[in-house]
Order: sequence, then C-alpha cells, then structure tokens
Amino acid sequence: MSPRLQDVIRLVAWGYLAMAVAAAITIWGFGDRSVLPTTLLYGPRWVLLVPAAPLALLGLMVMPKLLGPVTLSALLILGPVMGGRTGWRGWFAAGRGDLRVVTFNLDASQNPIIPQVPAALAVLQPDIIVVQECSDEFVNAAGSLPGWLARRDGSLCLMTRFRVDSAEEMETVRTRDQGGTGNAVRYRLDSPQGALTVVNVHLETPGKGLAPLRYGGSSSELTLNILVRDAGSSRTRRWALADGQDLLVAGDFNLVVESAIYRDHWSGCTNAFSRVGRGFGYTRVLKRFSARIDHVLSCGTGWKPVRAVVGPDLGSDHRPMVVDLRRRGRWEAR
Repeated sequence: MSPRLQDVIRLVAWGYLAMAVAAAITIWGFGDRSVLPTTLLYGPRWVLLVPAAPLALLGLMVMPKLLGPVTLSALLILGPVMGGRTGWRGWFAAGRGDLRVVTFNLDASQNPIIPQVPAALAVLQPDIIVVQECSDEFVNAAGSLPGWLARRDGSLCLMTRFRVDSAEEMETVRTRDQGGTGNAVRYRLDSPQGALTVVNVHLETPGKGLAPLRYGGSSSELTLNILVRDAGSSRTRRWALADGQDLLVAGDFNLVVESAIYRDHWSGCTNAFSRVGRGFGYTRVLKRFSARIDHVLSCGTGWKPVRAVVGPDLGSDHRPMVVDLRRRGRWEAR
C-alpha cells in the first residue's frame, strides 16, 4: 500500500473519531437549545455508527494501529451519542424490590388490541401502572381484572392494586398549533410502604416542531416548539414537586435524557433506566429510528431503582417501561 493511501486511511479514521466527539458535544450541549442539534437529537443517530465496521475491517487488514481510534469512536457513538447503558449499579441488586411501576403510552387512537392490553400489563406483575393517551375502552377492560382499580383522568389513566386516596389534575396551558404545556395527574396512594405519591405525566411532543422541517417548512416552528416544551417541563416539575416530599414521576416525557430541557428540569430526580438499565432502553419504536422518551423518576431520597427493563410490544408505537424500586432505609437516605 502506498504511503499516500495510508495517509488517507489514517486521516479518515481520526476524522471519524473527531466526528464522534463532535456529535456527542452537539447532542449533549445543544440538543433542545437550537434547531440543527435538535434534529439530530430526535433523529436516527444510529447512522453515525455505520462507518465503524468498514473502518475496523480496513484497519484490521492493513493498519492495525487504527483500530484504537475506530474502537473509541464506536464506543462514543454507542454510549454518549446513542444512549447505551451498562446498568452496572443494578448488577448486584437482589430481588424485585418493594414496588414495581410500569409506564406505557397506549396510543389509543391507533392501538388495535386495547381490550387485551390491561391483562398483558398485569402479567408483568406491577403494583402501579400509569398510562398515557388512554381511553375508556382501556379503563373498562382494566376494571374487570380482579384485584385491580382503574380510573381515567382526561387522557391519562391509572391501574393499581392500592387504594387511591386522592387525584389532582394539573391545568394545561394551550399554545395554538404547538399543543400545550403537557398533562399531569398527581395520585396519592395508600401502599404497604405507607403513603405514596405518583405523578403521571405526558409532555408535549417535539414532533410538532420537527414535522414542518421534513416538508421544507420554516425552522421557526421548531424554535417555538422548543420554547413551549421548555416552559411545559418547568411548569410540570414545579407542580409535581410542589409538596416537597418523596414521590415518583412517570410517563411519556417526550424528552430523551440528552436533551437540555430534560437536564434543566428533571435531572434532579433519579432516572431508573439511566441508573440501572442495560442497553438502549428504547421505548418509542419507529421504522427508521427509536428513542427512550418514557421514564420513571424517583424524586427525593425515598426510593432507589434496582431494575429497569423495556416491556413487550402491546400494539402501540411505544413500549412499556418496567421499573423495580426499593424503599430506602434511613441510613441510605442520608
């Protein structure tokens, strides 16, 4: 191989590493702050991994020293860029914990198997199920299951084995064609671990800002969408945590954890999958790409996640997020 060709291959390999670093910085630093990084944030990030295989093969055949930067590039893309997790904090957790929570966007307008969904969710053996984009059909089917209580508050639903002491719905602020600031319901439950507060949330989608760009529209809609979603997260967090006590917040946040909006408003709570989940944990599954936008958060020092996995396909374009939590002892809460 000629020295010139070797220089070209070397330049490409190191350029790929520079691209991986730039992608990570762009996503974590500017996603949901400006237009172009946001399109990458909610786009098919997996395409950045495509050059890794041919570059690794080329390095293995002709320039083994290039395997280092190519491997590092792939790890950066799999981890910080695509959101892969090792879940090492949960490796030694024993048992299922004290509480199992499931969040699931039912996608009721498109889901063809709604009557079967409550029983399928019950098979996961949860204690609490919060559902978004819900329907009366779901509640009626859930209410017929022995031992389960089911209720609907607007587009949000709750299935639980516990007594519901109260339910309070957050008022939504509407903003023309960008939807609104999101929906949320705060439930106070009587559980074997004592009084428990769970907030079911469904925040505004970035799709209303991204869709016009796909058809050659103005980026101003995405800019407005970012502002609306930022205000919605801020308002919902303040409302959810108003009591200043330990609680769980679960639902369809329409935010990936790399989002600046998510970090600004929700990073003070512990994200179960980010802490103990393994793999990518994608909950919104589309043909060209997937994303983890459904979360279970423990806010305060009362609950510790010990397991987080994605559940099966139940007819929606979302997958359930299944989380086990353990009530912290006093010595752990300090």
